Amino acid sequence: MTKKRFPTIKRASDACEISIAGETINPHVGESVYFVPYLSLGKALQLTEVLERIAEEDIEVVEQLRAITEIAGVVAQVIDHWDWTHPITGERLGKTDGNGKLNRPDVEAIQELSSDEVSFLINEFFEAMSPEENPQSASPE
Repeated sequence: MTKKRFPTIKRASDACEISIAGETINPHVGESVYFVPYLSLGKALQLTEVLERIAEEDIEVVEQLRAITEIAGVVAQVIDHWDWTHPITGERLGKTDGNGKLNRPDVEAIQELSSDEVSFLINEFFEAMSPEENPQSASPE
């Protein structure tokens, strides 16, 4: 019996917004993220705890940034691949797979992102997992 791989869920990144110097830009227009619709209980608990800390009204900015950085490992695990580029340099983010086609994010690539981008990825992952969304499966490109 062959193992069946989880289908990936494609999410467009056009709506990702970041604020730079008081201006809002959409750095990932035309780019997409392919999520693996799986999150272990341990990672779900870790993510929930960090998101609860971020949501606290009296959290300091430095603590909020530390918490978002802590999320990087979880975010990297739920993304199968993406075609995101760095908003400033335009270079591909992540590591290319063995055949040079799929770009897989790692923790370092996630840490290169702004807090707005990481928040966008988290929200998109949970929306992709939502039964109401009823996402279509996508095969790796």
